[in-house]
Amino acid sequence: MAQMGEKLLSGLCEMVSYAGGARSSYILAVQAAKECNEEECVRRYMEGDELLQKAHDIHYEILSMESAQLEKTFEISIFLVHVEDQFMAAESFRIMAAEFIDLYKLVKR
Repeated sequence: MAQMGEKLLSGLCEMVSYAGGARSSYILAVQAAKECNEEECVRRYMEGDELLQKAHDIHYEILSMESAQLEKTFEISIFLVHVEDQFMAAESFRIMAAEFIDLYKLVKR
């Protein structure tokens, strides 16, 4: 990671923070749905979407930086792999949260 650019490293740190926050917000949305707190559920889900969008924006920037350096070697680090994993986990949690929220709505009727 010594050769990893400051801009890339900064972007990865922000991305993992936003993705982790989004995942947490989706979990809280499901918990609110379980407690029949629709207002909190919607608020947390939307909060997760906002954070995930920020992670998406940074992800796009990182991919753009990589494609601009196609002739050069793009360094892959454990941190980069971790960030990608957290990003994909947040996206998966978003999908699962939506499904659980819908399920709780059906069960609680």
